[in-house]
Amino acid sequence: MQWVVKGAVDVDIGANPSAEGGDEEGVDDQAVKVVDIVDTFRLQVWQTLCLLYISYIIYVIAICQMV
Repeated sequence: MQWVVKGAVDVDIGANPSAEGGDEEGVDDQAVKVVDIVDTFRLQVWQTLCLLYISYIIYVIAICQMV
C-alpha cells in the first residue's frame, strides 16, 4: 500500500495572471492524500449489513453442497 498526494497541481503556462485580468480567488486547490490502488481503480466502500452478508454466504455454501 502506497500513499500518494492527489490534487493541487502547480501548472506554469508562462502567462501573467494579473495581466490577463483574472484573479485566482475562486480556485480551490486542495491536496488530498489517497491510497494509490484505491484511487487507480476508483474503489468504493461497500457498506452492507453483517447479517445480510452472512446469510448470503450460507446460501452460497448450501447451493455448492447441492451440486
